[in-house]
Amino acid sequence: MMKRTPWLSTVWIVFLSTIFIQLIGTVFYFVILKNPAAIQPVYVITKGVMLLAPVVLVFLFGFLLAPLCRKRTIGASVGWGVLSGLAISGLTILVYVAFQDALLPFAGNVREKIADVGIAEHYLLAALGISLAHSLLEEYFWRWYVVRGLEARLSANASLWIGGWLFALHHYILLSQFFGLGMTIVFGTFVGIGGVMWSLIYRRTGSLLAPWLSHALVDGTLFYIGFLLIRDL
Repeated sequence: MMKRTPWLSTVWIVFLSTIFIQLIGTVFYFVILKNPAAIQPVYVITKGVMLLAPVVLVFLFGFLLAPLCRKRTIGASVGWGVLSGLAISGLTILVYVAFQDALLPFAGNVREKIADVGIAEHYLLAALGISLAHSLLEEYFWRWYVVRGLEARLSANASLWIGGWLFALHHYILLSQFFGLGMTIVFGTFVGIGGVMWSLIYRRTGSLLAPWLSHALVDGTLFYIGFLLIRDL
């Protein structure tokens, strides 16, 4: 068991401040800013902080985190990742098909936001990049850094659920730009539950490979649904 970090230690305060970087960045690059020339640098800075914050805290501040990967379970990780990713993706497509008529009125919002962030002409490349690279960054940041970091002061189960809720926060912001309040709450909450599930898979396999594969498949499915919504506009 890792030694508990004191509540008021400098490293703990710095850690707590960094876990909101994606929420803050999302508010700026997805809500406040409208010009792609301003959005893209803020996006890159946000992701850069997410990438570097764990490195800085571990190596410069001595923040205690469990090893990034604890086991060599490639086969099990691939199995858990692919199966869970396909299951969630299948459920997501079923929800889309069942509620397509309710979702279609929001297609214009999706198209407008895609244009705002500057990926309309490169949708496929953006879909591949976010599904593969960005999902890996989020698993590294949320499942390892945030959830494992919370375990420095909280129980494993409390860290898992709090980490899932924190992961959902910026998704509520994202979804609010597409959908009404009801759908935003429902879909955002499902994202938080997904975060908890990916943390459980990470805990079971001891490797980020499994939650990353699952996350990547789900993100790819969401981009495909986005394409279905806007293709006839």
